[in-house]
Amino acid sequence: SKATVSVLYWQGLVACCSGKMVKIEVLLAVAVVAVGVQGVTYELTNTDQGVFSLKQGSGSVADTLVWEEEKNPQYNRTTFDQAYMDTAKVPGDPATSPLQGISYSAPAQNSTNSTISAFVTQGNNSDRIYEVTSSTYYVEFYSYAPYIMFVTFDPSTSSLHECSVVLGISGPSGSTFSCGNSTNTNLARYEQILASDVQGVRSTSITFYVDDSLPQVFHTAYIDIGVQRLFRWHQMEGMTASIKDKNDKRTKEARITTAFLFLAVALGMFVWSLIAGLLFAWLVQPIPVHAKIEARFSGEAGKVKFNTVILSAIAVVINFTVSGAAGFTGWFVIGVLYFLLIIGIAIYTCVIRIKHRKDPSPSSSVQPEVETAPDSPAQGEEAKPDDEVKPDEENRTSDSCGRDENWLASRGNLAHMGRKQFILMLSYLGAMVLLVIVLLLIVYTWTVEDYVIYDRHEQQQQVEDIPPLTAKAVQFMYAWNGLATNMKLHLYTKWLTQWCGRRYKASLSDSGKDSQIRDAFITEYAIDMSEYNPSDYRAYSSVNEWFIRHLAPGVRPLAAERLAVASPTHRAPADHIGIVHSPADCRMLIFPTLDNSRVWIKGSNFNYGELLDGRGNWSTVFEQGSMVIARLAPQDYHRFNSPINGTIAEQWDIDGTYWSVNADAAKSKNYAFYNLRRVVIMRYTKPSGAVKHLAYVAIGATCVGSVVFTYDATAPIPAGGELGFMQFGGSTVIILMEKDELIPDDDIVYNSAKPVESYIKVGERLGILST
Repeated sequence: SKATVSVLYWQGLVACCSGKMVKIEVLLAVAVVAVGVQGVTYELTNTDQGVFSLKQGSGSVADTLVWEEEKNPQYNRTTFDQAYMDTAKVPGDPATSPLQGISYSAPAQNSTNSTISAFVTQGNNSDRIYEVTSSTYYVEFYSYAPYIMFVTFDPSTSSLHECSVVLGISGPSGSTFSCGNSTNTNLARYEQILASDVQGVRSTSITFYVDDSLPQVFHTAYIDIGVQRLFRWHQMEGMTASIKDKNDKRTKEARITTAFLFLAVALGMFVWSLIAGLLFAWLVQPIPVHAKIEARFSGEAGKVKFNTVILSAIAVVINFTVSGAAGFTGWFVIGVLYFLLIIGIAIYTCVIRIKHRKDPSPSSSVQPEVETAPDSPAQGEEAKPDDEVKPDEENRTSDSCGRDENWLASRGNLAHMGRKQFILMLSYLGAMVLLVIVLLLIVYTWTVEDYVIYDRHEQQQQVEDIPPLTAKAVQFMYAWNGLATNMKLHLYTKWLTQWCGRRYKASLSDSGKDSQIRDAFITEYAIDMSEYNPSDYRAYSSVNEWFIRHLAPGVRPLAAERLAVASPTHRAPADHIGIVHSPADCRMLIFPTLDNSRVWIKGSNFNYGELLDGRGNWSTVFEQGSMVIARLAPQDYHRFNSPINGTIAEQWDIDGTYWSVNADAAKSKNYAFYNLRRVVIMRYTKPSGAVKHLAYVAIGATCVGSVVFTYDATAPIPAGGELGFMQFGGSTVIILMEKDELIPDDDIVYNSAKPVESYIKVGERLGILST
């Protein structure tokens, strides 16, 4: 008395350039195959020309075309809604088609069907109901939007069928679910979605069974549920691909921009060194050289030129060597020293010359050593009259008489530079000014592209709001792998963290609360304060006190509590035993193994043993286990909770760095997850009675001065129970679970593999424990 309905969906390569709509090639097929009892076979097809057709037949062959219509596929890359516009034919009788009235676009929200509303929501008006057709609806639980429950309805009899609560966007490893009424809960059953890729043609399929004794309206509704399941999965696939493309482009552009910045800085270091070398060569007496060199660079001018080359080279080598060895600190110190020496020489020269102008006495005058000129002209050379003096010589004193005026030494009396020295100095200074202008132009005109995540709650893209100056600083530090570590910037992130602690823990006046809490955070990030207790920001004495605010009662119900009672007919709490909850409002990634995480955590040296500081045999316990990364941004609720029921087995603290833990830093080979961190080992018992462990690692970050635990280690900790909070700033929680213990939700795992972060709220389901 069962029938198998298989929905197949083929999708060609999807691309989007310059915001243009790109045609999607799709093949969608539905077939009803009898199981046990001979039934009707249906085959629904959507060709790449946009023609939908339904065939019907007996046995396993669908050979009679009963419905066909040409549709023009439209795909909105912003909202990722797929819709089809009817443009053609109906060769069969539309009234007999199981596809009568089915819509392939996003369903309309807020059903006015009072029967459906009362049945589904049980008076919970926060849930959202979508009407797919007059006989097919689904409810989206507002607190846990990824979870939905399909409901089928026969308007003529008001008969209702409901399906199990299921992850609305479920892919190849998703759960099975059933549909029925209070008498028979298995009138229809849906298997996992299957995926394949044959010769570049991707396909997804879902098999489900329908009782053939049901009226046609329910067959139609169950076919539509299969279509909706595949449509929603495909919708997320397209959205994730677009997010990945945007973030990859953002990273590429940031690297190009920062490369120009670093090139300008390196050129500035080089020019600064040349200026220092030129001044030293002019100021210091020519150093003794080897006879061969002296022969090649004859005379004083030759020695000065040789000095200039040597001292400039030494200045360049010192600058780059110290900067490379000591990082940013070395670069800063050597730059300042060169600057002080150059400015000091300039000031000293000016002071001495001003002094000589005021006191031109022979004893203090600035007179270089003058070579004695011949008393008479050389043989055959006529003496020049006294008044035949070249204009350039008119402007020179006898300081340079008899010497090469292009390259001069100060000779201890600060004579003027030679012509070429002076021109070279002006060239260097001009180049330095130009480089500074270029740097300022790059910094002030540079706009960092938005970082995009997947909002699991709203099932759409979400731009992570990062202040422009912060975004530029983060890219400067983390756009290139390992750069922040090589520049030894950890010292400065620690100082910045200490400064943040002092600033954000300081008591605020009313005007200070307006500017530093309301304007800087609540307005900037559109934070809904009705979700928190107290809801009035003026009730908080400091930014940090507001930062560690509490949630209002009932704002984040646990998924296990909410989903277990979502349906009154045949849903039991046992259906949701073993749910693993999100520990925080966060951007989440889940990796089944450490190897899978390499797409996010760059650097082959990262391992669980180092993360846990090598304590005991815990790295062995969690070897090949799964890892959940929950990243918190400054605007998030910063208290973190237990993902399951358990007890505390062990706890320890680990000192570390204070790198940022945002997406750019995490992927930059700076090992941000080795920051200052606190580790808790939790022990839990599975429904089977097996005792297992998970590691809960709370990681601090830049401007997160401390991680504070608030739990009672002597008492059991319930799922959703508070474990602690982070002081001001972004931060991260990592959960390690033993091998094969976590069955993560499809959508998060799929996105993580790209990698794309999924925004999820505390208490939501991230997966279930294996049985």
